[in-house]
Amino acid sequence: MTNFRSAIPLQLLLCLICIATTSCKESKLIPFFPQQRHAAQTQSMLGGQLALVKNCLRIDPYLVIWPPEYSLVVEGKIIRIHDNITGHYVAQVGDTIVVGGNGVDHIERNSISVSLFTAEFLPPGCPGPYWFASNVAH
Repeated sequence: MTNFRSAIPLQLLLCLICIATTSCKESKLIPFFPQQRHAAQTQSMLGGQLALVKNCLRIDPYLVIWPPEYSLVVEGKIIRIHDNITGHYVAQVGDTIVVGGNGVDHIERNSISVSLFTAEFLPPGCPGPYWFASNVAH
């Protein structure tokens, strides 16, 4: 029983040391990847660099709302968008791409209108304007 009791303070000390080091403090957040409930229709095109800005994927200035058949793949520091239908990667953070779809300047984040179009609520740190992507055309 004494071994168990003496192990608890040691584990607590190791945990505190880990929290205090910079390697443990580094955030390994998965980027926010909003998806549409139903795929948008292409009405126009948006071109630019796909960037990770405050954990949100953007093509300046738009927060991209991805089609339901796309998924996010994070491999170390590489962040890619995968088309689950074709089985191919369609974009990677840093790529200059052209995306079909349509833009919306403003949607109230807490309103019912957002839940009609997206599979999840938008976090406060990812404000609009929003681009409802239909496809990546490169």
